[in-house]
Amino acid sequence: MKLDPTSQTLTLSGAVDIDRAIQLKERLLTLLSLPSPHAVVDLAQVTEMDLAGVQVLAAAALCARRMGKQWRFCNPPQEVRSKLILVGLNADVLPLS
Repeated sequence: MKLDPTSQTLTLSGAVDIDRAIQLKERLLTLLSLPSPHAVVDLAQVTEMDLAGVQVLAAAALCARRMGKQWRFCNPPQEVRSKLILVGLNADVLPLS
């Protein structure tokens, strides 16, 4: 996980699963605390995602909306994209690049 405060982008890689959920939550909270009206989570390098990973991302997206931030997931692999859409985050997913 790499957070770029300049572009307000959190880049995830590898498995986004229960083993990394706490670390992911902490990074997402840091992303949300940045003084910017938008936040981006780049999923291009994610190899797999389980329900815990989806749940943490969904909670962060909801929190961002409540804070009035524009929240986007970008570059999701098709499997990850399908899971995000399945839980209703289709409005938050940028088109595949």
